[in-house]
Amino acid sequence: MTEKLAQQAEITAELFSLEGIPTAYGCRIDDIEQMKLHCKSIQPFKAWCVVSEWIIWIIDVPQGTPGTHPIKELVLANHIIEDGQGRFPSGGWVRTTMVVHTHHNCIFETNNTFYILVGSGNSKRLSLNEFGQKIKLFSQIY
Repeated sequence: MTEKLAQQAEITAELFSLEGIPTAYGCRIDDIEQMKLHCKSIQPFKAWCVVSEWIIWIIDVPQGTPGTHPIKELVLANHIIEDGQGRFPSGGWVRTTMVVHTHHNCIFETNNTFYILVGSGNSKRLSLNEFGQKIKLFSQIY
């Protein structure tokens, strides 16, 4: 294995690893229908996606950065249970854009979609610089 390929594999494994700090987010499978109804009650026509095997990336933004909140979050899910608009295949994976609001500790809302987290998951904290470097390297690989 070349050094570049080894670096690529390391970056990919780190970004997509579900290792992190266990969190209290995520609903039970039995609650999925109730959570979908809750999403529809907030914004009836907004897309929703039910996911499991997830990790929340918590990105620390330096204080004083203009126009930003000090903490940003996004979700990586390694298993899509169901996507309400059929954009993502069941069994696939998804990485969200930045989370703008959280509902019931299991619905993570982005500008375009409600992501309903199911089961247990983890969180991982990264600095803005770390996250940017890893995503940049990952984008160059693929």
